Amino acid sequence: MRQIVGFSEVSRLVAEHMKPGVVTNNFITPDGYRSEIAAGSLYVHDWSGNLLLLRKRDGYHLLTFYLNDLNMLPDIALPPDTVTEIPQKPSGANPDAVEYWMQIGDRQTLKRIRLTRKSDQATALYGRETFALCATPEDFNEIHALLRDSFDHRTGCLPSETELCRDIADGAVMCVRDGPICGVLRMSARSKSVEICHLAVREDMRGRGVAYSLVQAFVERYGDKKSTVWMVDGYAPALKVYTAAGFVPDGWRSVVLSMCGGNALS
Repeated sequence: MRQIVGFSEVSRLVAEHMKPGVVTNNFITPDGYRSEIAAGSLYVHDWSGNLLLLRKRDGYHLLTFYLNDLNMLPDIALPPDTVTEIPQKPSGANPDAVEYWMQIGDRQTLKRIRLTRKSDQATALYGRETFALCATPEDFNEIHALLRDSFDHRTGCLPSETELCRDIADGAVMCVRDGPICGVLRMSARSKSVEICHLAVREDMRGRGVAYSLVQAFVERYGDKKSTVWMVDGYAPALKVYTAAGFVPDGWRSVVLSMCGGNALS
């Protein structure tokens, strides 16, 4: 693996591998690349028409890929605790990519489903008061700790410290307090749509309406846009909160794979 130190290099590599028939799970934005490069956390490996992009995190690595030949395995050992998520369209695309990575030792960590809420739905929800407020930079440590306590890093979904700081500064994180922060919703907004990236409630406050309050505040703010959220397949409490707010499964699924062993990046 070699480290990427300039945006033009990764832009060129990605463009070279964006061809018909290539299997990919890469949705990194240009700003995302620039953030990774500035943090010194982006690495690549290309071989025989295939490309791997690895983002270094605290204790694990996130893998995205462009695969031109599913019969040609990587000619390097991946670092330990490498995590990759493979989305599957309603048509069932990309099952071969799951089998490809499992050949070299990846194991399934979890499955997720996507829910969507249309932009033209009414925003009146649960009939309860909203207590969610935008987080401030002073809330960073509490939010960071709550996310790490609520999500297994092996799922590869946790934001980096840089990403979380940026999102708080941009108003993309809402929280609920009972003194300390007891609930957090992190989102990613685009021009026509917005995604709920994380919804976390402190363990001792679950079942008290905190998640409902956060999602209600989210819908009141973004009800005029199409909204999506990925959630663990079969997790009934989350499904109950989201469906009450008008979210419905849209057929998209994903498989999260993690690998142990290999050689860590220096």
